[in-house]
Amino acid sequence: MARVTGLFKITGSIGGMNFYQDGGENFVRKTGGGFNGEAIRTKDSMVRVRENAYEFGQCASVKRVFMHVLHPYLSQLKGRKLHSAMTGLFVQIKNFDPISKRGERRVSEGLTTTDGRHLLLTYSYPERFTVDQVLGNRFSVDMATHSCSCIDFDVSKIAFPEYATHVGLLYAVVVMDFEALQAKAFLAADYYIAKNDVNHSISLNPVAAPAGAGVRIAVMGVRFYQEVNGVMTQLEAKRGVAVLGVDV
Repeated sequence: MARVTGLFKITGSIGGMNFYQDGGENFVRKTGGGFNGEAIRTKDSMVRVRENAYEFGQCASVKRVFMHVLHPYLSQLKGRKLHSAMTGLFVQIKNFDPISKRGERRVSEGLTTTDGRHLLLTYSYPERFTVDQVLGNRFSVDMATHSCSCIDFDVSKIAFPEYATHVGLLYAVVVMDFEALQAKAFLAADYYIAKNDVNHSISLNPVAAPAGAGVRIAVMGVRFYQEVNGVMTQLEAKRGVAVLGVDV
C-alpha cells in the first residue's frame, strides 16, 4: 500500500489504480484481485470462504449498529483502527458461539458464554483505555439497578493533562438487540469534576430507565476539558470509552 504525497489528492480509480483516503491520509493501491465471485458462490473448495464471509457480514452489521448507538462517545474518535478494532471484537465474541455450526455462528450466542461476555466487558477504545486507570478511582456498576458509582472519589488521583480544568463523565446503559440489530442508549446527565473539587461520592444513573429487549451494556466515556469564561472546550488528551458492565 502506497501513500500519495503529491499536490493533487484524488479519490476513485484511474488507470487500474485506486485512490482513497483514510484517517486524513491519502493512499493508492492496485484495483482488482481477490477471488472470483462465481467461484466463491459455487465451488466446493470455497465452502470455508463462504462460511467466513457470512459470519463476517453478521459481525460487521452488529458493529455498525453498536457504533451508531455509541455516537456520543465515538464522534471525535475516527479512523480505520476504530472500525477494525470493533469488528475484531465481535468476530472474537462470535467464535465462542457454543451451539451453531461453522458458517452460522452469531455474536448473540457468543455472549451467552463467560468468555464472550468477558471480551465485551473488557472492551475499550482506544485499546487499553480504562476508566479506573485514567481517573485513578474504582467505579462499579450494579446491572440490576443500572447505577454506576464510586464511593469516596479522590480528585487528587486524577492525572489532569496540561491545560485541563475539568474531567467529564458520560455514562449510559445500551440496550442492544443483536438479533433484530437494534440498539438504544439510555444516558445519564453529563457529569463534570473540577480540578479543585473536594473529594466526594459519585452516583450516575440513566435519566430514563433502560427498557426493551436485548443485552444491557454499561459504558462510560471520559473527556478532559478546559474552562475559559464559563465555556468548556474539549481537549484531545486521554479521551476514550470503555465497557463497565454486561447483563445478557
